[in-house]
Amino acid sequence: MPCQSSRWSLVPPGGSQGVVAAATVLASLIAQACFYSPIYGEIDEATRNSNSDTTQSIEETLATGTSTAEPTTEPPSVCGDGLVESAEECDDGDQDDGDSCTNACTLARCGDGIPGLGEACDDGNTDPADGCNNLCRLPNCGDGLVDADEMCDDGNADNDDACTTLCKPPTCGDGLVSVGEECDDGDADDTNACVVGCKSAQCGDGFLGPGEACDDGNANDLDECSNSCSLPGCGDGVQAGAEECDDGNATNEDACTNACKLPVCGDGVLTPDIGEACDDGDQDNTNACLASCELAACGDGFIHVGSEECDDGNAQNTDGCVSACVPAKCGDGFVYAGVEECDDANADNSDPCLDNCKLSACGAIDPNTCPGNSKSELFEKNVSIAINNLGDKWDDKYNGTIASMLCNDIIVPASSLQLIGGMSLKVGMDHMYVGDLTIKIVSPDNKIFTPLSRPGPEAPLMDNGVPCCGENSNLSAVFPFTLTDSAVVSAKDMGKTLLNDAIICKDENPKIEPCEFKPYPGLAPGKAFSDYKGDAAPGTWKVCIGDSGSGDFGLLKYIGLTINRVKYAPK
Repeated sequence: MPCQSSRWSLVPPGGSQGVVAAATVLASLIAQACFYSPIYGEIDEATRNSNSDTTQSIEETLATGTSTAEPTTEPPSVCGDGLVESAEECDDGDQDDGDSCTNACTLARCGDGIPGLGEACDDGNTDPADGCNNLCRLPNCGDGLVDADEMCDDGNADNDDACTTLCKPPTCGDGLVSVGEECDDGDADDTNACVVGCKSAQCGDGFLGPGEACDDGNANDLDECSNSCSLPGCGDGVQAGAEECDDGNATNEDACTNACKLPVCGDGVLTPDIGEACDDGDQDNTNACLASCELAACGDGFIHVGSEECDDGNAQNTDGCVSACVPAKCGDGFVYAGVEECDDANADNSDPCLDNCKLSACGAIDPNTCPGNSKSELFEKNVSIAINNLGDKWDDKYNGTIASMLCNDIIVPASSLQLIGGMSLKVGMDHMYVGDLTIKIVSPDNKIFTPLSRPGPEAPLMDNGVPCCGENSNLSAVFPFTLTDSAVVSAKDMGKTLLNDAIICKDENPKIEPCEFKPYPGLAPGKAFSDYKGDAAPGTWKVCIGDSGSGDFGLLKYIGLTINRVKYAPK
């Protein structure tokens, strides 16, 4: 069998020192079918057996390190025989030029001109710009090599340096956000989030961007586009165009309505700040809100439908519409002038006003003249109170005040005749010098009237007890005097015609009968008994007497207060 296995070189590797080792190798090879010697070439088993001499010679040679045979020439190496020989870097025994061993028996490498394993190309030159670079790769941005269609290639993914991942110097519009750029969307559309100059869109840049109704690129807030990039409109806080105001809020009741109008009565918006109580936006004066923005009320002159029957705009109760905004009618208690003679609000025909609002015969002039409607009552008091000159607390103590006077209470009880139609006072007392005396009446509601104030002097004296004195005639309890509005002679002239120490109502000639005098208040409070006309009669009345002269003694014995009590307000 011919040898087909690998060849073996039996040249001793270490000269004579390698004989032993060579012998060991030889013994191994002899056991095989064939071996190869650089001296003898390829020897198969048949040749070896037929040529025992040769075999012996080989063995001797190997044993001694010398050969008796003639040397032979080594055959030339053959690339492609599968044996790595001599100058071969490799020999894979095939014709595949694209594997790790070329058909020239050289190891495949970039630049050998043969596209091998792991190579995208191999043009066998050092020109990196010819379509196959020096790394045997096809041109690619990012490979660190500047190819023909590349302006730069720094081999990294950093877009913030001098060369972008597009292998171009950074420029606005390349779609890559580089140093100095706020954005870069790679388009020329200035209506999106990134505008020309690679700036982020913002109000005021002059480009209509997302969310903007307008953008005029200026700071004029009063033109057709506001500084907030919105179209001018009511409620934007900027007064513009036909707007009277614009406060930018949704409050309709303040100084600027939501319609950007100044509030006015009738705009339908209640604005208390301008004095409105209501505002229903109409000019109807018959509903709850008048055209003047005031709440409808009785007396405003407008008939409030559903609430009022009439409204004449006044508070008079004597016309056709009374103050309650209902038509006047008999029995409402108000006398309708020109229509009714009376109206006592009852159906009692025994009183001066009949139920048809006509006066009865007695009430035609004064209802108090009808039977049972008036009564004169005397409230009297018999006393014995001395006024002397021995340091008495009343003598010469009057100073104009009630507290400085001797007062007596008169109790007037309640009755159906509550009102005062008239009044008079009767006094019985002993006293020297009537010109020292002041008499005052105090009603239950503290209304003061002075029927007598130090008579005698032509000019009235001050109501304070000084100076002394008035008329020097005397009074006697046996001859009491009456003070009444109906008298003819004024109390100022009491005793005027008498000599000193004469007695009033006794010594006059001719006599004063009845002994009555018209009240003389002088400078003190009140004018006449008629001051009390129409006032309530019941209660505690006071009759007070003050003395303004020392040494003139006296004794108060009788007080009689006559009141003409009436049912109706006196005329």
